[in-house]
Amino acid sequence: MKLIETVLAADNAFVNGLIGAETFGENNGLFKGNAEGLITTGLYALLGFAGIIGVCALVWGGFLYLTAGVDEGNAKKGKQIIIWAITGLMIIGLSLLITNVILSTFMSQG
Repeated sequence: MKLIETVLAADNAFVNGLIGAETFGENNGLFKGNAEGLITTGLYALLGFAGIIGVCALVWGGFLYLTAGVDEGNAKKGKQIIIWAITGLMIIGLSLLITNVILSTFMSQG
């Protein structure tokens, strides 16, 4: 049980350091029924999940490309997966930037 508590505390500290403590937990009103906090947390969770999928696709494409050997089909497939994964990660990064700008604009007005 102590191991689970330690892992969860480390994960919470990592997330707070990554996107700022004000966007998670009680600091933004999520646990008080605040819709703004719920939307903020949901957006960050969705973008984080999409980022994980993008990195997994990048690793899979690299694996296919590196293990293709003389098989041109797998090499081409691996290259395409890598290209689309990088494109997706760039779109996710821009989405995170746009989300941060929009949220900081609305939060500073209220």
